[in-house]
Amino acid sequence: MAERMAVPMFLDARGTLVTIEFDDVPFTVRRMFAVTGPEHGATRGNHRLNCAELIVLLSGSVTIRLGRDADSLDQKILLEMPGAALLVPEGAFLQYHLPDAGSSIVVLAERPYAEAEPAS
Repeated sequence: MAERMAVPMFLDARGTLVTIEFDDVPFTVRRMFAVTGPEHGATRGNHRLNCAELIVLLSGSVTIRLGRDADSLDQKILLEMPGAALLVPEGAFLQYHLPDAGSSIVVLAERPYAEAEPAS
């Protein structure tokens, strides 16, 4: 269903640099958004994707759960290294958990924003 990927990550005394060349993304990027977890963590998503998305970990960790619907989230993927990424196909039902304020992701999407199908 989903495919693990990695984007280049460079770590030195100045911090962590994660780079994404849009030509390396397997779809035309039409939207980008970033999400940072709150202090005590949060679960987000809980909807069906209306387009492919590439979820890239910037810091901390993220646990991603996928399935056919909200009741069958049978695929669980943990990203723990900056630059770790997951390519999620259109139609997948997605939920993700950012455990704390040190966890952040950037998401590249194939389409502009549209209301998602809510959890059932």
